[in-house]
Amino acid sequence: MNLYKGLVKFDKDNKIEDVVVIDEGFSWGALILNPIWFLFHKMWLEFFLFLSILIFFNWTSKFGIYDFFMQASLIFMMALNSKSWYFDALTKRKKYCFMAMVFGMNATEAKIKFINQINLQNKENNEKIIFSDNLLNPKYFK
Repeated sequence: MNLYKGLVKFDKDNKIEDVVVIDEGFSWGALILNPIWFLFHKMWLEFFLFLSILIFFNWTSKFGIYDFFMQASLIFMMALNSKSWYFDALTKRKKYCFMAMVFGMNATEAKIKFINQINLQNKENNEKIIFSDNLLNPKYFK
């Protein structure tokens, strides 16, 4: 079981427009794909920062074998922290709100548990959080 952070994005009518879950831990995709991982998640600032650091390491490669270990440690550190950077990018730049943490075997199960937890909180608190029509009935083609 993995631990996932549940995020929601509200539209202008205060309805839930999008639901995202992010697991805690190591990112194998970020380790293997390096800066492409940032492009996939539309994290432009982090992509250019990581690329400039790699270019700087290559430009000042006076350390020989230590230069390889510096680049490898940078890539490993990026894979360790990439999920938290993605969480920060969603909450600060894309206006997602952190709602809860859930356990799940995979992201789909965690998303289902997270939506059920939102519905349960609505019933307990007598609140009316409504899912938007775009989330319930998505239109793939216009």
